[in-house]
Amino acid sequence: ATGAALYFNSNCQGTITNTNWSGNSAEEDGGGACVINSNISVYDSDLNNNFAARGAGLYYLDSTESEVINCTFNNNEAQRVSVTYEFYAPDPNDPNLPIGDPDPNGSLVDANYVTIEIVDDFGDARGGGIYSFRGPWLIEDCQFGNNSARTSGGGIYIAGNTAPLVKNCLLTNNMAGGDGGGISVNWESEAKIHNCTIADNSATLFPSYGGGLYCSYASNVEVKNSIIWGNGSGYDGSQ
Repeated sequence: ATGAALYFNSNCQGTITNTNWSGNSAEEDGGGACVINSNISVYDSDLNNNFAARGAGLYYLDSTESEVINCTFNNNEAQRVSVTYEFYAPDPNDPNLPIGDPDPNGSLVDANYVTIEIVDDFGDARGGGIYSFRGPWLIEDCQFGNNSARTSGGGIYIAGNTAPLVKNCLLTNNMAGGDGGGISVNWESEAKIHNCTIADNSATLFPSYGGGLYCSYASNVEVKNSIIWGNGSGYDGSQ
């Protein structure tokens, strides 16, 4: 499932203003909104407590004319969760306990089985606040706080061979497991980060890289007039 609150695809155009997205959940992309091959700009909006595997707040793909201005992203979580079930015959001494090997013919609607739920939350997940793969050309005057991503880009994940500008943004107390607690930039991006504060973010697993800012996979990041301070990582490049 993608775009839990809003979904745009195939050359949609429009603006979203003064909107509050909260508590939305998508299994894959875009807890707040999923934007693909469209021009959808978001202004003066709040995105809080949303959940998705990529882009818990906003997910953008091939949408380079879009922009995100004066928005707040708080407590959004990029986490990939899969749930499977195993079905067992009941123990004759206690029908609530399983016995033997799992039965591949069992089902959730069959009361003759004891069902064991298995939750896996260790899959790749990116972009707690925003996931942008050739996404918005401009992210400006936004605040990112206490967002998280299982893998990359607790605040923002940027990728693809474009040159987006992140300007006048505050990123604090965001977390990623692998890289870029504040911002993660990848895959030939020429991102520009101007007049931003990236502070007290973390990359927490071992190994992990770039508590504040991470840049890799032939990307080149231009940082101007910005503060990167007080970040931490589990291995290398704490700032």
